[in-house]
Amino acid sequence: EKPERQYWSNLQSNLQPIQLDSYADTGKKQKTNIDVDSILSGATNAVGSINPVKDFRDMLARRDVDLVDDAIAQMQTRITQLINDSIRDQFYPKAVDCLSALRDGCIKEEEHEPFNRFLRSLKSSTFRKKKMDLWGLVVTKNLSLIHSDECEDSDITPSESEAFLVEDIVEAEPEPEKKPFEHDEVDDLLEMAD
Repeated sequence: EKPERQYWSNLQSNLQPIQLDSYADTGKKQKTNIDVDSILSGATNAVGSINPVKDFRDMLARRDVDLVDDAIAQMQTRITQLINDSIRDQFYPKAVDCLSALRDGCIKEEEHEPFNRFLRSLKSSTFRKKKMDLWGLVVTKNLSLIHSDECEDSDITPSESEAFLVEDIVEAEPEPEKKPFEHDEVDDLLEMAD
């Protein structure tokens, strides 16, 4: 036997309306925790990839919640992502713009330590990965360590900050390459063994 075919028009007469309790009109008005100012301001909670500078500044500007530490950490992550995802120097200008905004925000919020630590790490990884085009943009924009004239708690002097941009990273001297044994040396060793 073949099963009987069912058509949509036949099923509609048998359907019961679906009503969720949460959407049912209970006659009581519920209070919501929606703040009109947060809706109007956009209430940015994350540094996105489309416009990270604006998102970062919006997070710092919020006064209803302290998002300074989160904003700094997210911006550092975004800068690192832009650099790592960049094909050649594709996203370097955007990363440097983000770095500039991060520096300005850290000066404004008197958070010199996270920025200086991040910039040192960035310089080290830039030199290690041979991304000198990126570091050239950082130097051109003069994005150096936050010094004591910009943030009084900083222990970096203006001259140290200036020198940081131009000094090379001192790496441990590479070990001299070991030359493979030359034919004559191998023969000499075999003769000595006999």
